[in-house]
Formats: sequence, structure tokens, C-alpha cells
Amino acid sequence: MTPALWPPSLPEVAFFRDQRGAVLAAEVVRLPEWLPFLVDPPDPLVADIRLALLERCERRLGLPGWLVLLPEEVTQDPGRVVEEALKAWPRSPSYRVAAAPPEDYVVAGFQALCPPHPPCEPGLRARESLTEYLRERPGILGRLGDEGRDGFNRLVQLEWASPEAFAADILKERIRDAGAGALVDLGEFIAAAEVSGSVGDFAELAAERDALLGRLNPSRYFSDARDFDRAVAAAGAWVERYQRAYAAHYREVVQAACATLEEIAPAIGAARTLESLNAGSRPVGEDAVRRLNAAVEEIRLLPKAPGASEPRTGDVALGHMPRAYTEARLAAAAVHAALDIQRRRASSSSSIAR
Repeated sequence: MTPALWPPSLPEVAFFRDQRGAVLAAEVVRLPEWLPFLVDPPDPLVADIRLALLERCERRLGLPGWLVLLPEEVTQDPGRVVEEALKAWPRSPSYRVAAAPPEDYVVAGFQALCPPHPPCEPGLRARESLTEYLRERPGILGRLGDEGRDGFNRLVQLEWASPEAFAADILKERIRDAGAGALVDLGEFIAAAEVSGSVGDFAELAAERDALLGRLNPSRYFSDARDFDRAVAAAGAWVERYQRAYAAHYREVVQAACATLEEIAPAIGAARTLESLNAGSRPVGEDAVRRLNAAVEEIRLLPKAPGASEPRTGDVALGHMPRAYTEARLAAAAVHAALDIQRRRASSSSSIAR
């Protein structure tokens, strides 16, 4: 436990650092007594857990693990507050293990401002220089520029898996600043265009994609502009081939969706019969019915055609069929099996009654 970040610099948010170096935030709410809204999750960009300090604090059961109820006077014991916050932290939906300390993100971000010059030595003003640049950026990068030190340290760990990923996004912003945002969009399209290399027809596309991603690394826009330009030309040709292949593949996806729904149609009717029988007997197969309904809904929501500007539709990658097809068939078999059980029960009960 590290109580150094308590008390909070702002009255509504307190920051802590766990034993692994992850920075977390607690929304601090001070109230006379319990109110139902306390179980509503805090905004994940603002806080990971909630500390409710109540004048009249009573023990309550069934609360989410990220919500801590404490008597208001506990603020006189900072160690207790830290202990309770860190106890709730692993139960937060945004719980994470720190990949790197915040200081590494600051160095990586600052050095992303250097190209095409050699890496700059981060000095005492590295964080300040970085936040000055970020303050004018859109989205989450701009929010970083307006955060204090603790908020910055938390957000970089929350939003970026590594300092290198953080630096790459800053380099992309610099490329956009240079009026070459289309090149950033092209690289992001290819990065999102997952291709199954295990499928023979697409193995070449997959290998070329991996090679292009290395050549389109944002740092190479500054360090090797000539090859970056050649990679952009190759990337444009790759996207055209990918889109033709994906359109053909997605037609097969849609055809398979129709075939799957037709195949499991008897199970959809069987599920309704099973639900009716379950209402008057010890239920069986309830999970199978839920799984079948969820899979059918997922299949029916598949678009009839892929979006022209999207690298893929939902979770349908080039060379893959949606997992919902297999899940629907497995759930359908489980529904039929459960219905057989209920029918045998009903038949047995009728025989005994006679």
C-alpha cells in the first residue's frame, strides 16, 4: 500500500497506486446517508471505484465490489481509506495490471515529439512540454493535457497498453498536423483488417499485411520518408485486393447465415415448447435456450453487406465465419436434448397417473 497519493488534490477524486504500480482513481462521494445512485458505476474515464463517505453509515449486503461504504469520520485515518480502496480495486471493471510505470509513458511521449531529430534527452520539463502539446489535441490525448499529474498517470495506463503504443498515437497526431492524415487512416485500416493466414487463399494477403504494418510504423514517416512513401503506394494496392477478397468472403458469410437459420429453425420452435413445459415442471435446458436465442439474435443482426469504409464487419475477419454459427448449432442440439428429457418426464408422469 502506498498512501502517498492521499488525500486527494481534488475533492471529488482520490488517486492511489497499487503494489504493482497501477494508478487508480476513486470517486469520493460525501452524503448524510445511503442513496440508491451509489450503485451506478462511475464514469470509467474519471474513476475506477467509488468511496462513499456517509454520516450515517449502515452495513449493506449485495453491493458491487467496487463500491466502498465508510463512515465519514474515517477520513481521519488515511491508512484505512487506502486499505479499503485497494481492497475494492481488483473488483473494479477497469482493473488492470500496470504494463509500465507512468514515467515511462512520459519519456516515450516526449521523445515522440523529437523526430526527425535524434531522440531528445528528457529533462525536468519533459512532462510539461508533452502536456503543452497534448492540450491542443482532440479526444483522449487532449484530455491528458488538461489532467493533473495523478490523472495523467492513470489515464495513460488505462488507455494505452504500453509506452510504445502511446508514442505511436502522438506520432500519428504529428503526421495529421503535417496534413497527411490520410496516411494515418490508411495504416489504421490495414491494422484493423485482420486476415486469417491459415486459410490458403488469404495467406499471401496476411503475409503482405504484416510486412506493410512494419513499414507504415508512424516513426518511419519521419525517419525513412522515401520507403514510407513506397509503402503507402503498396498499401493502397493491398487495400484494393483486400476489399475485393472481403466482399466475396462476406457473401459466403451471408449465405451461411441463411443456411444456419434454416437448419436450426426446428430448434427455435422446440425452444418455445421447452419453455412452456419448463413453466409447469422442474426446468431443464434454460441455459441452452438463452444461448440459442443469443446466437440467433447475433446472426440476424449481421449486416447484409460490409461497409465500404470499414476493414471488416463486426467480428467477421477475412477467412473466418462468425462464432455464432457454431454456437447456434450446439445450442440447438442442447435444446432438442432438453426437450426430449421433458417429454420423457411428461410421458412417465402420465403412465404413473394411469
